[in-house]
Amino acid sequence: MTNFVSELLKLKRSIMLLLIPLATIAPVILSLVPSYLEYRTTGNMVDTNQLFQGNVVFLNLLIGIPLFTLITGEIFVREYQLKTINDLFTSPGRRIQFLLNKLMVIFVYIVLTFAFSMCLTLIVAGLGAQSNIVSSLTSEVVLSYLQLYGVSILMQFSLIPITVVVSIMTKNIIAPIIVAIFGVIVTGIGLGSQWVAFFPWAVPTRIVFALTDYGNYGDLNFVLSIATLVIIFLLALLLSMFLYEKTDVNGD
Repeated sequence: MTNFVSELLKLKRSIMLLLIPLATIAPVILSLVPSYLEYRTTGNMVDTNQLFQGNVVFLNLLIGIPLFTLITGEIFVREYQLKTINDLFTSPGRRIQFLLNKLMVIFVYIVLTFAFSMCLTLIVAGLGAQSNIVSSLTSEVVLSYLQLYGVSILMQFSLIPITVVVSIMTKNIIAPIIVAIFGVIVTGIGLGSQWVAFFPWAVPTRIVFALTDYGNYGDLNFVLSIATLVIIFLLALLLSMFLYEKTDVNGD
C-alpha cells in the first residue's frame, strides 16, 4: 500500500494530472455540440441517450487509447529517464509488486476519467432538461450507461499491459504513443469490418457500438472480442512481468 501511495504522489507533481479534466470535458463537448446545433436548426430536443452514447464512444475511440497510453508511458518510462529505476530496483520489495502498484495507479486514472466524464454528462443532461433543450433524464438510461462505463473501464485497462511492454522494451515514451496512434487509425478505418473482433484497440469501441446500437456496423461476435482482450491482457501482463524482473539494476 505504501508503494501504491508513493506512485500516486509522484503523479501529483506530474502534468499528467491535468489531462484528466481535459479528457473529461472533450467527449462531452464532442457529443453535445452536434446535437445542440441540430436543436437550434430544427427545434428537436437533444436526446439524453444520444449524449451518453456519444460520450462513451468518444472516450473509448478518440480519448481513452491515446490518453491512457501517454499516462502509462509516463509512469514507466519516467523511472528510466530520471535514473530512479536504479533506486527502485535496489529498494526492498519484489519488482512485480512495484509493477502492480503502477498498474493500480493507471487503473485509478482510468476510473477517474470515466467517472468524471459521466458525472459531467449527467450535469449537462440535467441542466438541459430543465431548460427544455434535452429530453428528460431517466434512471433507466443512467443505470444502463453506468454499466457500460464500468465495462469500458475494464476494456481500456485490458490494453494497458501492451503499452507497459513497449515502454519497458524501448524506455522511450514516443514508442508507445506511436503504437497508440496506429491503433486508433486502424480502428477508425476498420470498425465496419469483422476482423476488428481480433484487433485489441478496436474491441472496446466496437463493443460499445454494438451495445448502444451506434451506427450500422453489423453483428459482432462478443465471445471472440472479449476473448481477444482477455488473451492479449494476460499475455502482455506476463511478458511485462518477465521483462521487469529481468531488467538489470541499471535499467538496461
